[in-house]
Amino acid sequence: STYFKNIKREQYQNGWYRFSCQIIANTGAGTGNFSASSRIDIEGGLAQNYVWGIQIELNAFPTSYIPTTSAQVTRTADNASMVGTNFSSWYNQSEGTIYSEWILGGDNISNSVYSISDGSASNLMRSRYNSAGTGIDNAVITSGATVAVLNATNQITTYSSYKNAMAYLVNDFARAANTVLVTDNSGAIPTVNQINIGASVGAVEQLNGHIKTFKFFSKRFINTYLESLTQ
Repeated sequence: STYFKNIKREQYQNGWYRFSCQIIANTGAGTGNFSASSRIDIEGGLAQNYVWGIQIELNAFPTSYIPTTSAQVTRTADNASMVGTNFSSWYNQSEGTIYSEWILGGDNISNSVYSISDGSASNLMRSRYNSAGTGIDNAVITSGATVAVLNATNQITTYSSYKNAMAYLVNDFARAANTVLVTDNSGAIPTVNQINIGASVGAVEQLNGHIKTFKFFSKRFINTYLESLTQ
């Protein structure tokens, strides 16, 4: 048998909406159908619907649109990056708090949610899931030395929401992950000039998942507020 779950409607501009749902086949093969219909309004006029970009994926959540023609394709990773004044215009070198909420779609050893760096692995701050190690780690690396390691004590469940807030200030680092707090009180902040979202430096360690929210605050929030952010 087949049933639907997680049915959602998101409003876009100019009267467009994005509809998504998850189709679950309990046993054996199942069939899920998508249909669009028009309605007759109270004055007898026909309301038209325009349908575009129908997409079926073997996944627990919808991703962005994947252009296809006559055959299925595998997307390249959605990697966002920002450099130069586009980055420096909002980033605070002295202190800040980085909040992200995301879903791990599958385990491929290393999954970077974001990496703030100078374009190398010698100066960076990152949030990463690493199944080969301790799970989630928020690391701060300055001049090639790891000055803060904020490893998670709570593990991630695939296809579930994970909230992470990392705060930095000289000799004052912390991160909360689903309310579990870890701190490190020693270390300098790396000098950086760019950010990668959904991957690490050089577009490696691409996230096998879905980022729901990413926010930057130019203040180092107190630890109790980091915990409340990730409830």
